[in-house]
Amino acid sequence: MLIARTLCIAFGLLAALTACDPERFGGGLPKALPQKQALSDIHDLYRTEFAELFLSAQGEQPQCLANLPSAAQPTFSRTRTAIRAYRVQFGTKEAEAAHLTVLDAMMHLQVGNVGLASLLRSDVETAKGKLVSQTGRFTRDFLFAKYFDPLVEGWSVVCDLTASPPKAVSGAAGKLQAAASEITAGLTASAKAGQLAEPDADQGAVYLATTAAVFNVWAVKESAQLCIEQGDCACEVGDATCPTSTATLTACAVKTDPLDRLECQQDLRRSYFNQTIKPARYGENRDLIGLFLDDSEKMLALCSNESAMERSASSSRLRYVSWYKFLNDRVPNSAAPEICSR
Repeated sequence: MLIARTLCIAFGLLAALTACDPERFGGGLPKALPQKQALSDIHDLYRTEFAELFLSAQGEQPQCLANLPSAAQPTFSRTRTAIRAYRVQFGTKEAEAAHLTVLDAMMHLQVGNVGLASLLRSDVETAKGKLVSQTGRFTRDFLFAKYFDPLVEGWSVVCDLTASPPKAVSGAAGKLQAAASEITAGLTASAKAGQLAEPDADQGAVYLATTAAVFNVWAVKESAQLCIEQGDCACEVGDATCPTSTATLTACAVKTDPLDRLECQQDLRRSYFNQTIKPARYGENRDLIGLFLDDSEKMLALCSNESAMERSASSSRLRYVSWYKFLNDRVPNSAAPEICSR
């Protein structure tokens, strides 16, 4: 009788614990797992559609999707369909609703609806606090929410610069560089702190790193004009090679014609920019993306041509590998020869 009573108490305690913590003890798993899987499928669809729609066009002048011809403008239709189906089937529980809020804002942002995305800033900020994992590590959507403001700022400038006709943006280079730098500094610190170890966070981080590269490509383009044409090269303090007004005037003093002298000064500043500033900026973004690529992906980028990369890299990762290659090819003295000879 005592044994039977003890067993009853034990099973009663187990039942109570299970009700309090269904994920730990298995209670409610048949209901929870389909929900989590559906949410995971939405994330995968979103990531795949974004990679297909935007990151396929790495290059010196990546575009804003809103400025493509209307027939070519993407809508994230598969992702939005999956979100609607999810809400019909599972409703909008607090944690899941937070994920979908962030994804909705990101999709508006990435197709170039920067104004609509900006209106969702407060919703994204509210959702952010609900998106840290139980381990304390960052989730993919937490990262999107954390860097939503620099994403809005950066895409806003890119969309204006690539409009037809282009819109003038006061301080475009500084705004783009600030957005890229905030993402770069934050991701680097989080990676060192071990906060990005979860697979979904890694996917969010590599996307953000590549987006920072997009912003930097445009920042470099805008900075080049300021440096070469206006002499504002933003040199580091103590840089003896900086093409200051005094230095360029001295070097070009032999040119008696004013136009020849101006051209000489611009050539000096162009050389400095292309050999010093541009490689440093591109190298920083290459290294940031590299934090979230595995060794085989980096080998693929450094040692293969584009067609070999397309055959070997997964479709959702190809664009990140391709951007890594694009940036590395523009950085002198890269590690490619040493790595590829192993």
